[in-house]
Amino acid sequence: MDPSKWPRGSFTQSTKVDLLGTIQKHRIYQVLQFYIHPDPQKTTADAVEVGVKRILVERHPNEFCMIFEEEGTLGPAAEIVEIDPATVDYPNGEPVIFTHDLIPGTGGPH
Repeated sequence: MDPSKWPRGSFTQSTKVDLLGTIQKHRIYQVLQFYIHPDPQKTTADAVEVGVKRILVERHPNEFCMIFEEEGTLGPAAEIVEIDPATVDYPNGEPVIFTHDLIPGTGGPH
């Protein structure tokens, strides 16, 4: 499942970065990265769609600390059914970061 070993041109990669909010004067970012395989005939046997979700805290300007990472194959029968956006919510008035990904066996729809 290592994309660096897949043949050139057999996949594309997309990255999306979103600001989730600010907690105690620190900005919280979500980074979603997907490997998509448009041509199955050019990929190796282990070439499946892979997704990575990271949540980063900006400690100082342009200095980040990763506090969450999730990586796995994507799809109905994969390690991760769906990667959904994280949110910052305020139960009891305190900010909490929630991630809402659908993992098989966790009670979410499959």
